[in-house]
Amino acid sequence: MDFMDMPQIGPIDVEPDVIAAKGEPLDVLLARLGAPAPNPVDNGPDDTEPVPSDGWRVLDDRHGFVLGAPADGDGARWRVARLDVSSDALAGGRLHVYPDQHALRPSRRNRGRGLELRWPEVTRSDPDLDHLWIDVVNTGDERWIPNGDGFYVTATLVGPGRDGGSFAFVAGREGESAVPLDPGEHGRVRARLAMSGLDDLEPAEYEVHAWLMDLSIRTSEPLRVQLTPEWIARRRAEAAPRRPPPDERAHLESRLAMLRAMVAARAQLPQIVELLLEPSPDRGASIDRIAELLGCSPADARGVYMMSLDRFDRHGPDRLAMELQQLERALSGQEAPGG
Repeated sequence: MDFMDMPQIGPIDVEPDVIAAKGEPLDVLLARLGAPAPNPVDNGPDDTEPVPSDGWRVLDDRHGFVLGAPADGDGARWRVARLDVSSDALAGGRLHVYPDQHALRPSRRNRGRGLELRWPEVTRSDPDLDHLWIDVVNTGDERWIPNGDGFYVTATLVGPGRDGGSFAFVAGREGESAVPLDPGEHGRVRARLAMSGLDDLEPAEYEVHAWLMDLSIRTSEPLRVQLTPEWIARRRAEAAPRRPPPDERAHLESRLAMLRAMVAARAQLPQIVELLLEPSPDRGASIDRIAELLGCSPADARGVYMMSLDRFDRHGPDRLAMELQQLERALSGQEAPGG
């Protein structure tokens, strides 16, 4: 089935027959997956809602196992859990049940029905690649109401003789919130240009294609722009590794090590949560345990301990990868002349 036609539980695409299935007791499902049921179930210190004992099924198995069960009688709200097969989570029977309930939502195609992405005249007549504005237009006959979606738009450049390509991730999803739109109304938002492949750019006419990320809606018509040598040179200079003063190298290397520890922490999140729930005399002891688990320094473990929750959302790996790349490029550009 096309992912556009699949309903979603929170951000997770789920086949309709999986949602319609009866499900089974949690311990039965875990046994079938080769994971003994933990006792008690780890559902975090801030979760006061009981974990459903029945109705569990596999929602997604592409990266470990994402499990889910209805949290109410009509299946409008769901609880979601994860088994991480990249670690010893299965062998240890460790299961993390996320504390939040997730809404069952219609497919992207149904939620986005009637919406179109259009380049306004102000953008088409005088395109500014540093400030691309685009309209989300309700072309339907009924009022459009957001259903957990935002108006975050990303754009990409397509060179001469190439197809429309695909969307590219842009770091920082602090995009505009979606607003209700009556027929004919529009919301004007910024399209954030993904600047990958800078080395391949050359002065020529390009097409700009944009995507409304949450609903996977693409512009029906591209925006045509002329890339100038000056714009390309400026963008390459902005992206080039900057040479920080020598006394900053130690700071950059320390930051790099901490980010790598954060990447390792994402892969072992259930173990870290369980570790933090164990009795501990103080915060320092918990940090020492994290350092031992991840094989990192106490300073890096402290950074993991203080990680904000948005590091663990579905875009966390992309943001971490981009930060790592930027730091590595900065360090590579710091070599002394002639070294």
